[in-house]
Amino acid sequence: MTRFYETCIREAADGGWRFRVGIRSWFNNVLITRMETRALIPWDRDRPDHVPNQVVELLDKVKHILRVEARNNAFHYELAMTAFIKPISRVERVLAKGEGEAHASGPDLPCRTMGQQRQASLRPAGSSRLRRR
Repeated sequence: MTRFYETCIREAADGGWRFRVGIRSWFNNVLITRMETRALIPWDRDRPDHVPNQVVELLDKVKHILRVEARNNAFHYELAMTAFIKPISRVERVLAKGEGEAHASGPDLPCRTMGQQRQASLRPAGSSRLRRR
């Protein structure tokens, strides 16, 4: 999941290093609470507070790391799964120690969908999708 998070950050930041740092901070300090739970954030599309609307939409509709839903005539967003909290926190601790992005996640890999991520995590270690004959 750490690679999934890293590639989603890279794609959402679109190559901008400073913007990437801002998105990381948003994940770590806004989307994850101090008690390491998912925060439900009100989303005012007319006045985005933390990141641009297109980033929220990308992370919701394309990457599925966020979930946007309507509640009480307003939109809110949060991390899609509680399972993201520990990997995100782990990556951010590594980066805070100054070990760099490459050490936190390994080589650049294309971002997989949540379904692909889930399937990969369910396969036994050392197994492959394809059977060899």
